[in-house]
Amino acid sequence: DADVRKRLIADLYEGGLQGEGFVDHSVHVVKIHYPDIDGAWAFIAEKIILLVRNPLDAIVSHFVFGVSKAHDRSIPPSTWEKFPEVWRGWVQQEIQIWAEFHDFWLKAAEEGVPVHIVRYEDILLGTPTRAKILHDLTKFMLSASDDQFRDSVAARYVEMAAEEP
Repeated sequence: DADVRKRLIADLYEGGLQGEGFVDHSVHVVKIHYPDIDGAWAFIAEKIILLVRNPLDAIVSHFVFGVSKAHDRSIPPSTWEKFPEVWRGWVQQEIQIWAEFHDFWLKAAEEGVPVHIVRYEDILLGTPTRAKILHDLTKFMLSASDDQFRDSVAARYVEMAAEEP
């Protein structure tokens, strides 16, 4: 949902995320940070995939992103000791934003919008867990029953994608 003319978004696009910035019917999934960050384009979602992450890890990751101004860089370990008051303020601010973000999407689910929740940490657990996550996610996206999905081409791709790299 972002403008690919902006450097950070262009970096993602050039890094292989070829759907970055598209919100039309040519894409099946749109990555957004709304309502925390307004997107460049308005669109209507028929379903929501909510990727949640442990807030402690998410807050650290977002701080590194904010300091480095890049998706693929780190910061020197000394940053934490040099700016403890900045870090404390960041944590207090981000805890509130994190809670409001998730409350917003959970409220959408209560209002009848189909929401599928995926925990980031579960994806990292290995093949059996990753396979189940991808299986359930693909079924959600396709609105498919177990019977419809079981012998489908999509099911075979999910199995291949879930294998250890």
